[in-house]
Amino acid sequence: MLASVLIASALWPSTVMQQCSPNDEASIVGIAHSPAGKFLYCEHIEITSERGLNIVYLNNGKQFAEKHIHYTENPATPSVKQIDSRSGEVRVATINQQNLELKYQASKKEKIQRTDIALAEVDVVDAGFDYFIRQHWDELQAGEVLPVNFASIAHQKVLPLRVRMLPVQKCTDDFNFLQQHHCYFVEVDNALLRLVLGNIKLIYNEQHQLINFNGVVNIEDEKGSAQSASIRYYYKSDTASTK
Repeated sequence: MLASVLIASALWPSTVMQQCSPNDEASIVGIAHSPAGKFLYCEHIEITSERGLNIVYLNNGKQFAEKHIHYTENPATPSVKQIDSRSGEVRVATINQQNLELKYQASKKEKIQRTDIALAEVDVVDAGFDYFIRQHWDELQAGEVLPVNFASIAHQKVLPLRVRMLPVQKCTDDFNFLQQHHCYFVEVDNALLRLVLGNIKLIYNEQHQLINFNGVVNIEDEKGSAQSASIRYYYKSDTASTK
């Protein structure tokens, strides 16, 4: 046990070890804070295969939610299953031939909502946004504003979004992110909806890795309400390579 702890501490920054204590399987760790700076939860992300990810959400060392992601032929539209054990909220996206099936249950007391959408009408599902950014890296770097049809499991419909690159100062005032980083701004491509849903700011490094997410997250708060967060991501391979 002591040996495992010592090895883990050598692979992760002290902040990660103190707040999240990742297990041996975790390859990526996310630490979420509220807009006011309050610690919210940890994400332990395990790469299970070339096409699979498991994400465990924890607070004070206790798991409260989990997500399973399977990347399809188009990694931007993966199959997803997310369960929050606190409220019983369930989010599911399943690729079925030429259709995307969305299922959403707000809580244990609510009925499951189900919607089928033609896959041809969808550009991105859930965590597939990370792949979309990297697939279109050069266009975004060239200043193009890209439309994105995002399938929202919770809304049970496709939301028209747009993504563009901005100076990194628009994403953060943290000096650590101001050098050799890239800011991508995601917002609803509709003025009225934009007032309600706000925007998302993504910071990537030179290796095209997402290192900071800021905006509405798909993990609700303890009362079952939507919440915004800033999530800092740490990669075990990168940390180990600097030792």
